[in-house]
Amino acid sequence: MSHQHSLNPAETYEQYFGATIATVDVSFSLGDADELQTLLNDTGFQQIEITPRSLTMHLPTPERFVHLTVLGAATSIPAFAHLDAAARSALVAAVSSETQAVAQRYREGDTLTFPMFTHIAVAFK
Repeated sequence: MSHQHSLNPAETYEQYFGATIATVDVSFSLGDADELQTLLNDTGFQQIEITPRSLTMHLPTPERFVHLTVLGAATSIPAFAHLDAAARSALVAAVSSETQAVAQRYREGDTLTFPMFTHIAVAFK
């Protein structure tokens, strides 16, 4: 399967929340192996081995996944906490709507299938 667009809705988060997705979702942080290496070195770790890994995610109900991802990240943004219930719902619906278009590119029947990449670090202190 070949896709030209990332499922990471970073531009949508920045547009609506004024924050990058990395600032609200730790699972998208430290994606750069050199940054991870430097962080571990600077905090005193030694014998650092960083191994890249990739896997294909298969998730049911793409619409629900998009909604929960947006809602989960939005709750980490201080400005979101100050919105009333109606404004929160409207904002989550708007962001979900925009990210849904991206998610549809990864839809296979009733499943959302997309690649995920990570780095596994092993180090000693």
